[in-house]
Parts: sequence; C-alpha cells; structure tokens
Amino acid sequence: MEFLKNVNLPLQDILFIEADVNYSVFHLNSGKKVVIAKTLKSINKIVDNQYFIRINKSSIINLCYLKEVQSVSQNLIITLS
Repeated sequence: MEFLKNVNLPLQDILFIEADVNYSVFHLNSGKKVVIAKTLKSINKIVDNQYFIRINKSSIINLCYLKEVQSVSQNLIITLS
C-alpha cells in the first residue's frame, strides 16, 4: 500500500474507493492499493459521476466494473468484476 499526496491514476484503473477516516484508499484493477490524504466526500466531488457512484458512506465504485447487484434479506450485494 502506498501513501501519496498527489497521484495521477487513470480512472479506468480504479475498481473502487474506500473511506479510511480522513484518507481514501483506491483499490486498483492491478490489486494495488493507493492511499490519498483526502476524505471520500472530497473525492466524490472530483470523480466523474458518469463512471463512479457512491454506494454508501464509505465506498465509491467504478460502474465500469459493476458485474451484478443482488437483493438478499434487505441487503444489497454488489459484485465487481
């Protein structure tokens, strides 16, 4: 896992982004994780809403990798490819 202040990540490489207090963890399709010193709220304002959606208070997913959404016992199970 890398901790970076500034980074250039191609949007197509980002599977999902996860909140970690005042940091955001970018999970890449390569399996690599990159930590940025920005809140998920500030990241949500930056990313393109055509490709990314905030699914709960701690996660933003890349819709290009969305494989399946299931409803099970009042919960949603989201599968990324």
